[in-house]
Amino acid sequence: MVQRFEANSYPLVPGLRLLEASAGTGKTFALAHLCLRLITEAQHPLEQLLVVTYTEAAADELRSRIGQRFQAALEGLEALETEAAPPAADPVLENWLEHAADTTLRRQWISCLLLALEQLDRADITTIHGFCRRTLRRMALSSGAAMDPELETDSTDLLQQVVQDIWRDQLLTLPADQLIGLRQSGLSPEAMVQALRVLDGEPHPCVLAERDDFDPDEPLAAQLQLWMGRCWERFLLLWQRDGDIARNTLPQQCRSVEGPGLQGHQALQRQAPHGSLRRAGSLDCRSERRSVAGRDSRSEISSARLLPPRMLVQYRQTLRRERSLAGGSGAAAGDGRPLGRTT
Repeated sequence: MVQRFEANSYPLVPGLRLLEASAGTGKTFALAHLCLRLITEAQHPLEQLLVVTYTEAAADELRSRIGQRFQAALEGLEALETEAAPPAADPVLENWLEHAADTTLRRQWISCLLLALEQLDRADITTIHGFCRRTLRRMALSSGAAMDPELETDSTDLLQQVVQDIWRDQLLTLPADQLIGLRQSGLSPEAMVQALRVLDGEPHPCVLAERDDFDPDEPLAAQLQLWMGRCWERFLLLWQRDGDIARNTLPQQCRSVEGPGLQGHQALQRQAPHGSLRRAGSLDCRSERRSVAGRDSRSEISSARLLPPRMLVQYRQTLRRERSLAGGSGAAAGDGRPLGRTT
């Protein structure tokens, strides 16, 4: 239910609340006064408050306004304590001071404000990035992260480093004919960099690994040979069922495919007219169709064909581990939903 905002009666109990206001209607004033009430009425230490805005300039202004509010409230309370003439104050603050008639309560509030003003420079009044950086620094020892993390703005060098390690350790150890077939099918270092870039930018990517998908902890060569055999067996079953369609439609192309092999399998996959034949041992690993930084991520990831989903997951984790060791804060922490193959 929509209610009009009242600075001195707004509830301070735990919960999620939204204040909606147009430009110039007093949002900063309202935040500063709510901080005053949280410090005094709710008895929250300033170190337990988190005040976040978008830019460094806005954070500096907000810190200044909160400090001014605390100081004005302190002067008003001290004037009431000494029965001196109260300083000039806005109507909201004057109304708030009326709630401090009790001497014990007033002195308690004065003590809270003195402590808050002393801690103001260390308060969490910052930007979103500033809060994340400060949190990483505070938790560096317990998490094993860098003591002084840097905000990463371009991960190209790190992506290329991870892909080069993968290419050297996994792909270059394959037999020549298998590597040639993979390259002809579209797998390249550039395609892998692009696929990892899209995955790294997805906060909740979805990759559904199949039961017989590759094990990322085992070498690729032996698994690829076994996988090719399973693909050929599935193809033979589909050929028995739908081979007549292919023979009648593409006789010359079908006769040119001889025996199992990665190159022959790719030729069949490109030429087969029937959907079930194209699905036999499909090697595409595609992301859900969604917009990532103005692009269609499906076209990006599909360019890195033949990447098993579980290996993509491992490469993404490797990228984030390398980023952590390099001291960069990187993208959003946490992997979200499992990565997956979708069609």
